[in-house]
Amino acid sequence: MAEIVGLVEKPLRAYLALISPADLSVNDFAQDALVIGLRRIDSLQDPSALVAYFRGIAKNLVRSEIRKLGRRNSLINKHLDTIVENLGHTGERLAEVSHQTDSQAEALVSCLRKLSEENRALLLDYHCSGTSSSKIAEKTNRSEGALHALLYRIRKRLRECIIQKSAISPPMMRGRHSS
Repeated sequence: MAEIVGLVEKPLRAYLALISPADLSVNDFAQDALVIGLRRIDSLQDPSALVAYFRGIAKNLVRSEIRKLGRRNSLINKHLDTIVENLGHTGERLAEVSHQTDSQAEALVSCLRKLSEENRALLLDYHCSGTSSSKIAEKTNRSEGALHALLYRIRKRLRECIIQKSAISPPMMRGRHSS
């Protein structure tokens, strides 16, 4: 195993550095490709294609991650309109709303992007997709109480960020969140 890793690791990392977007970790992909490849080494039919075998695994991992990021971004973009509509502007697009709402929407988008992917997904699942708290709690291995507390903290952080970014006074924001 150590010999295989020694032969494959450097060319694999170089290949990943060439094909991976800058924000993806070459080290993580290399490690994942090595682990997967070593587990499935029995399926390798041509030992002379060892490096190509690991490169193929790495390429598929990168491709999968890029697709996943694309789905997340499209989900966020899809639900941003819903979030803005829930602010009281049903049927209007971001560009068509008043200046104050534009700044609120821009602050919302900016603050949503600052949240971790997990926290953003929790908010979108609960508030936009209509997934029940019991299903989300089960999916994330949390109790419902812990999930509600986490959602409260996320919304509070989001609200504080929006207030700071758009210079909206706190009383204007009260009553906008739901538990």
